[in-house]
Amino acid sequence: MIEGTERRMAEAEVNLKATYAKVEVRDNGTGLYTVDGYGLEYFRSLQAREIFMTPLIVTDLLGELDIIGNITDGPGGTSVIPRVIRQGASLCIAALFPEHFDKLRLAGLLTHDPRTRERCKINQKGARAKWIWFLKSADG
Repeated sequence: MIEGTERRMAEAEVNLKATYAKVEVRDNGTGLYTVDGYGLEYFRSLQAREIFMTPLIVTDLLGELDIIGNITDGPGGTSVIPRVIRQGASLCIAALFPEHFDKLRLAGLLTHDPRTRERCKINQKGARAKWIWFLKSADG
């Protein structure tokens, strides 16, 4: 409960790969959705916007909640930020509205993604990039 108001609030700290985020969901809101102070129009990719909205669409709470996400640590690429905020928002919605827990679970929104970033190998440019081999010709 937020002091001085009739609004409930849930907070979650989640991580995905090397990116950590803190997500706050407030009940009886106006549909505000911000990530690091930017609205959804900041994210140009339609796929990213769909990922952000998935928990709200699954639970039919679109326009009723305020979601505020902050990336606290890590690089946070264009595909990781929406996924980490989506997971945090899903966990908060499940805490605020227990009747929507099964919907979120069946949609796969409450499951943590265990994959991590692949390490860079020695003497290579990246995790998978190999050095260039030159084949010497038999002629000389």
